[in-house]
Amino acid sequence: MSGQPATSEGNTNDAPVGLIGRLVAIGGERQQAPRAESAVVGLCVALLAVGLAGYLLYGAYYGPQTALLERSVFYSLAAAGGLALAGLTFRYAVVRCAFYALALASLVPGYYLNQHFMAIVMSGGIATPPTRSCSASCC
Repeated sequence: MSGQPATSEGNTNDAPVGLIGRLVAIGGERQQAPRAESAVVGLCVALLAVGLAGYLLYGAYYGPQTALLERSVFYSLAAAGGLALAGLTFRYAVVRCAFYALALASLVPGYYLNQHFMAIVMSGGIATPPTRSCSASCC
């Protein structure tokens, strides 16, 4: 094949079929956002990447972070960066703003789990003695 996406009738000139094709059709054709917006989003993604690397290095060096905390913060920061970069590819400002709002919303679960970890674990009855012993140093 020529490397073009498959369509419903096999013709490569039609719009792609599926969820991604429909999202692109709703959001308009893909093109670059304004330069100032791209610079701001790029700076935010770079700060997220530096923060993510710093958090992981801090956890590796200083210690007893549980996997739940590490994963929740990692996935929140990674999702925020990915959604912010994905938003840059759409033509309409409304669609880009929706992606940026989703990027901000994706930061909430990681922060919430990081701040309220012991309350969640203790109220669910899943706390083990090692979890209770690191409660002062983890949270």
